[in-house]
Amino acid sequence: MRELLDVPSVIFTTTAKEIDIDDIIYEEELLSHSNDICKKSIMLKFYGRYSEGIRLNCYKRAILLTIPILPMDIMKRLRMRGISEIDIVAIKTTQSIGRIFPNDDYEVWLLDRRFWQYCQYLQQYGIQCVED
Repeated sequence: MRELLDVPSVIFTTTAKEIDIDDIIYEEELLSHSNDICKKSIMLKFYGRYSEGIRLNCYKRAILLTIPILPMDIMKRLRMRGISEIDIVAIKTTQSIGRIFPNDDYEVWLLDRRFWQYCQYLQQYGIQCVED
């Protein structure tokens, strides 16, 4: 993971509680480190306080540590409404990337292996899955 942070990056996860990385700004600390934005890597939750309405177009790399799924009880309710897990993963992934990167000059790393099962759907949104 450390080698991916050679440039300041935005890291997305469903929860940041278990992840401990030195020299990174977590979502809960964002306001107190506003001078460091764009100079340091930051970690945001897919469904956290800053999940919408924030533009961080000074970053050139996004790292998605986990797939953006909701807790099982919420997923069950959404399925009953006709919204599939595939839709949620594809929409939330593209929203996260698009909110930060307004142009094509960026890198996105999908680190969770579960992304592979959604590759054909993500390609419909312009995200290519390339094995490294």
